[in-house]
Amino acid sequence: MNGEELLAVQRRLRKSSPLQLRIGERRAILLLGDLLVAMISLGISLYIWGTSEKFLGLTLEFFQKRVPFWFYLLPIIWLVLLIELYDLHHAADFSQTAKGVLLGALIGLGVYLLLYFYYVDSPRSLLPRRGVASFIISVSLLTLVWRSFYIRIFSTRPFMRRVILVGGGKSGTILLRIVNDQSRPPFTVVGIVDDDANKLGTEIEGHLVLGTSEHLLTLVEKYHVSDIVVAITGEMQGAMFQTLLDAQECGVEIIRMPVVYEELLQRVPIRLLEADWI
Repeated sequence: MNGEELLAVQRRLRKSSPLQLRIGERRAILLLGDLLVAMISLGISLYIWGTSEKFLGLTLEFFQKRVPFWFYLLPIIWLVLLIELYDLHHAADFSQTAKGVLLGALIGLGVYLLLYFYYVDSPRSLLPRRGVASFIISVSLLTLVWRSFYIRIFSTRPFMRRVILVGGGKSGTILLRIVNDQSRPPFTVVGIVDDDANKLGTEIEGHLVLGTSEHLLTLVEKYHVSDIVVAITGEMQGAMFQTLLDAQECGVEIIRMPVVYEELLQRVPIRLLEADWI
């Protein structure tokens, strides 16, 4: 493909949806949303606690005398308790999300009660019951509302990356199984490209082999592809390599299969890695 054709493809691809989110971007949105919810909950708990004080009220003196420093760290502690919910497989399932939020709330409450009743060296005024209770209740409810909104909005097709898988062999098949096993797939697989002519028109794990490297750029443009996942573990043919370079010049992101595997399962596919990857 010559330079003018590449520029034309680039212009057309820019018209595809800018809302398509990568896996890392989804985690960042979850983290920022959880942090915002936790900060709002901190404000709610301080308001409830402060307005219940008969003598101090919600005043500067209240913040100076009654609120310990560690209380302002509750939003960070809450994010740590939700660490399992940054697995996108769990984040896309509301029942898993509800279990994770409930577990985080119970762990936080359990640690607080342990300190309250057994850490006798600390005055009880430094372990405020009303403030902690109101934070745990408000942050749990608000997190559930926010995560429900995330599932309903950010797991829909307009926000999903559109992917072509290059390579319909063993590693490609394994990756497709993993994607199919997700309750809400992290991206949309539009099809497979493989230079084995015998695979054309066949299905692998429910996904159609659409063409060879010769058709790749046409397919990228036709299906508004945002990413190409390369699942070729053996030697790559020169034509395929050049086509991938052309696709990258058009703004399509090229990702190796082990990277996607690790992002989805939080582990590395050791048996499928090539020597140069190590």
